[in-house]
Amino acid sequence: MQETAQQYAKYASNLQCPPAFLALMLRDIADTFEANSITAEKGCDCC
Repeated sequence: MQETAQQYAKYASNLQCPPAFLALMLRDIADTFEANSITAEKGCDCC
């Protein structure tokens, strides 16, 4: 996960996005996963 976060930080730097924009984008992605996990069956071995 840290590598992914670093990759997104690099993208933001290359695109000259403000850090707050990147944080908001990642929070929205996380919120979507959390909302979907409530309705999805928990049948994976990862958690």
